Amino acid sequence: MKSLYLILVGCLVTVTSLSITRIQPNSDHTAEIALRQLFAIGGDTGTDGVFFGNIGSLVTVDDAGRIFVGEKQSPKIYAFTDEGDLISEIGQEGEAPGEFKSLQAIYTGPGDTLYTFDSLLRRISAFAPGSLELAYAFTVSNDSMGNYPSGFFGANDSGFLVVFEESGQGADSVRSVHAKIVDWEGGVIQNPSVRLPAIEWITLKGPIREMGTHMPFGRYPIFRLGPAEQIFAGSTGSIDIAIMTANGMSRGHITHPYRGASVTSRDIEEYVKNYWGDLPNQIRRAMRYESRPAYSTFQVDEKGRTWVRLTSEDAEAETSRWLVLDAESRVVGELTLPSSIIIEAVTSERAYATMDNFSVVVYQIDET
Repeated sequence: MKSLYLILVGCLVTVTSLSITRIQPNSDHTAEIALRQLFAIGGDTGTDGVFFGNIGSLVTVDDAGRIFVGEKQSPKIYAFTDEGDLISEIGQEGEAPGEFKSLQAIYTGPGDTLYTFDSLLRRISAFAPGSLELAYAFTVSNDSMGNYPSGFFGANDSGFLVVFEESGQGADSVRSVHAKIVDWEGGVIQNPSVRLPAIEWITLKGPIREMGTHMPFGRYPIFRLGPAEQIFAGSTGSIDIAIMTANGMSRGHITHPYRGASVTSRDIEEYVKNYWGDLPNQIRRAMRYESRPAYSTFQVDEKGRTWVRLTSEDAEAETSRWLVLDAESRVVGELTLPSSIIIEAVTSERAYATMDNFSVVVYQIDET
């Protein structure tokens, strides 16, 4: 089995390269892959003059290499060339067509069209690949079961891949999310292709009103669109990522026996320290997890490999560990990065990561 070893060289801000060594058994030949920093977009290290307030995971790349970076704080999208030069700004804050209230996702799709999803307006917008002008937009309706659209993770030849969430009867109810196809006319194809547990909430009773908050150390559903229009879906509690076609046919699972670190009393006290009154006690009583999630996010590259960001035993750790798993669940790579750097997209030649949520770092993948 081939193995990849990735070594980070440099410090947090001045990262210049990563090296990956692939060892082939029964051979003296060693192939080497290097991730070499090309440029940064945004922040003090960028040369484009753009400063982001909160990128989140709003990074996508089209087949021409153009880079799109979304801004959550003052919703809009910035388009850059493959060399990091600013091309244009797309949209602005508002509710009119082509405007955004809450950018939840941006993806490029067939023909390099840019698609966006606004979670407050529940609206998908499409921007023409050449001009980047608004081509059309529509509001996504609830499905036949009354589940509402809460997420979006790409488009394929059949339509849009939308996540629908069960409303439930209260913050403490057990709910699921369903990935379904919304066709080009805006109609929901009702057969769910993938179903996962939804984000868990708990209800806190304050002196004046009730409020909802995420379950401490809770699990999150993640959906990705991979090559050959395959859907990769997993819940962060364990590394068990399902691979399915858009119509729900199973293509197997990617698994790895990694368990998140145990939740300690110190972790709990750190979690509740900003709550007041009886709220910390309510949170302690509602907690149901004795361990952290196994991972926080994953990406799928053009070879169908998943890049999984493992959770750390120490929430304040300065580095984070990534595993690269192939479709047969073999570990083919391991990567250590500063915790502030999160990979958001991987193509055949480049890797794109956010740093501190305020800038994007672009790496060239060199293979010999």
